[in-house]
Amino acid sequence: MIRVDNLEERWSKYNSFLTQFYGTIPVFYNVKDYSLFKEYSEYKIVLVGFNSCQIEKRRVFDEKYIRKFKENVSESDLDRCGISKGKIIEILETEVANEYDDYGNIPITQITPMERRIKKLDEYSVIALFHHHFYLFPELAHEFGDSSLVRNYTEVIQHLKYMNVGVVLHGHKHFDLERPFICDDYYNSSDNIIDVFAGGSVGTAIKETHTFSILDLYDKKR
Repeated sequence: MIRVDNLEERWSKYNSFLTQFYGTIPVFYNVKDYSLFKEYSEYKIVLVGFNSCQIEKRRVFDEKYIRKFKENVSESDLDRCGISKGKIIEILETEVANEYDDYGNIPITQITPMERRIKKLDEYSVIALFHHHFYLFPELAHEFGDSSLVRNYTEVIQHLKYMNVGVVLHGHKHFDLERPFICDDYYNSSDNIIDVFAGGSVGTAIKETHTFSILDLYDKKR
């Protein structure tokens, strides 16, 4: 992702990669947001991919700073100087730098069309793909911190359940991890488990160990 406002330029490098990899961008990609829907009818498997990569302008003054200003600066003192405290707060809240912060978020505009298509399929194994992780890995968060979750993960999880997603594949952390995500209604049915696989690192100098995984998928009867 190129960190610019213009969407076409932002995804131009990824667009170029897809074009070179496939020869042309396949029809199963939505080039407006780079989500994807890939059906393997022979195996009754469908891949639903979401673009979770988002950016926003970095705020110069964070919420903690603004809260301290509100608590410690007297409105009456500012009024005597002809200064509006409310106007200053407005400036502090809207001031942004030219730099961008990356974050994870899956817009509902990507999810809703997928749900409509999934519901037309019968007895398919549904695999969801996206870049960011959608819940904390405690063993990593404790050591490194973790500010890059999918921000709307609670909403996303509900939609994954609605689509009967059984497997989630994601990247971002550069750790190869696997664990079940147990949904709230697990005790009603053991089907309410989503197997989550975090991809390892391949071809990056920031990690000493490079890994990949091979998953065997079986039909529902097996």
